[in-house]
Amino acid sequence: MGYRTARRCERPARDESALVRQESSGHSRSTKIIKCCCAAISGFISSAGANFRRKDLLSAEIVDAEGRVLRVSPDEREDLFWAIRGGGGNFGIATSLEYRLHPVGQILGGALRYPISATRDVLSFLDDYMMTVADELDVAVDIGNVGMMLAAPVVKEAIVTVTVSYCGDLEKGETALKPLRSFRRPLADTIRATSYLEIQALDDIQPLAEFGSTGGSRALETTFIERLGPEVIDTVVNSLEEPPPFFWIAVEHYMQGAVCRVEPARTAFALRRPGYSSRSFAAWRESGQADLSLAWVKRFVAALEPFTGGAIYVSYLTSGTADADVRAAYGPNYERLVTIKNRYDPTNFFSSNRNVRPEQR
Repeated sequence: MGYRTARRCERPARDESALVRQESSGHSRSTKIIKCCCAAISGFISSAGANFRRKDLLSAEIVDAEGRVLRVSPDEREDLFWAIRGGGGNFGIATSLEYRLHPVGQILGGALRYPISATRDVLSFLDDYMMTVADELDVAVDIGNVGMMLAAPVVKEAIVTVTVSYCGDLEKGETALKPLRSFRRPLADTIRATSYLEIQALDDIQPLAEFGSTGGSRALETTFIERLGPEVIDTVVNSLEEPPPFFWIAVEHYMQGAVCRVEPARTAFALRRPGYSSRSFAAWRESGQADLSLAWVKRFVAALEPFTGGAIYVSYLTSGTADADVRAAYGPNYERLVTIKNRYDPTNFFSSNRNVRPEQR
């Protein structure tokens, strides 16, 4: 399911499975989502609920485990409406979504690129900088050499890439970004005023997809980092001393501002605290590189465990996720999700997901 933008906003937008992304520079309104080339609006609503303003989803149609078509909204099946805003695919198949649009003009976006030797300097600067940034700014950091990093898909030398998106007044954005763009001379600076749709397409997932489809192997682990403090930075820098042949560390989706001003119980998505979602990734084609790559990923994630605060970003849970991790991701909302699962899917028909298991009967 793709996302839809519109010129006019007298009516809410309706997104159905037959719709595809519409890319016209004339579009001036859109939904409130983060930048990601490989996830559609339905995924953001159902799993990464923090990225939607909590009132932007107005209603939905859900096909449940019994084949019933259910309309959900704040006034209809309120419990199921609450659950699908962060609860993933545990409750049914969304065939239609109705959501609010917002005016969007040009925004500031692009990337800063640094040599891998600048890793400590970049992370140290960001540690303080991100504590005071405006709600309108999103920053993601990619460190690696795999040639598959979404923000640097063809770069195979080890680099640090800082991708930014400022959705607001351009003059205020320039002021907000000035310290970041000037604290150290980058190898490249591609930040510019551009359209919302172009920002959505900044990342390129094609090299990553092609690597997997042509026999490449990958190891991926995820975690949450409360803050880029000295110990976390030491952990990242130390991991770069003996990396596998192809590696990628992502520190992104910084939770701050409006996201954290929502009470965790307002939607099923419960992660409402400041911090970063992080992924560590290694890739190989030669079987002899597998053990080294797997060990590096597991060792790095284990070293970051003391700095997670027990949190994890639900969208980064992988298919082999343990029940304990799903519980941690949903936190105080897990038991309420189980209650709703008992009502709408007691046999766990929808289980190929970050699974909330119904109670055994």
